[in-house]
Amino acid sequence: MEYIYNIDDRCEVKVTTRSNVSNVEKVYEALDNVHKELFLKSCFGKLYDIKNMKISAQLIHNLLLRRVVSVNEDELWFFLGLEKVARFSLYEFMLITGLSPTDENEYENQINEDGRLNNKYFPTSSKVTLKELDEAFEKELEDMDDKYKLGLVLIYETVLRSKEKNTSIDLRTLDIVDDLELFNEYPCGTKSFNFTIHAFLRVSKNPKPKYYLWGFPQAIEVWAFESIPQIANMYHARLPVNGLPRMCR
Repeated sequence: MEYIYNIDDRCEVKVTTRSNVSNVEKVYEALDNVHKELFLKSCFGKLYDIKNMKISAQLIHNLLLRRVVSVNEDELWFFLGLEKVARFSLYEFMLITGLSPTDENEYENQINEDGRLNNKYFPTSSKVTLKELDEAFEKELEDMDDKYKLGLVLIYETVLRSKEKNTSIDLRTLDIVDDLELFNEYPCGTKSFNFTIHAFLRVSKNPKPKYYLWGFPQAIEVWAFESIPQIANMYHARLPVNGLPRMCR
């Protein structure tokens, strides 16, 4: 077992996460009653239950210090003082979030890339930043269906993908969300996991006194509570509810 870097090298750092779960409530409150109900039944509906969730940056960083070399590039392994190494993979991410783990290649032929939403709300832009997406959503739109769709993309981009405001969004997401049935089946969870884990891999290769986490690191925090009961008992109260993703309990 080999640590990625010396555990004593850096114990005082500033960690910032780009994932903004408050945007879940922002989107929800901007909808009418019909679309609020649609949202709660959507693939992102369970995120409403964690709209006030706070992330512990120091917990995330101390997990990072205990990361060890993994034989699989798409997994994070941690030595937590237990007999075995603890694994965080796509399986654990989906177990925590309840998001879809399917392969996006299965849906390629179903995407209608006509650019309707892009042409309607961003007609002069060859690319759309998070800031521009946010501004478009906040406008008074006559078409509530479109407002709902822009809100779903805003949540995906700022909560599950979560990068800097000047970062361009994936324009194909606007085409995917225009078909709500397709969007609810699309593997946003798989893509969010990839962003999340790649951010950890990037930090591990270049540890600095200050760094940012992308993707949805809240899933790793909840996983830590599940993996280390002592921490969960001190800082986390489990709700007596079954049938929910782990992050909602």
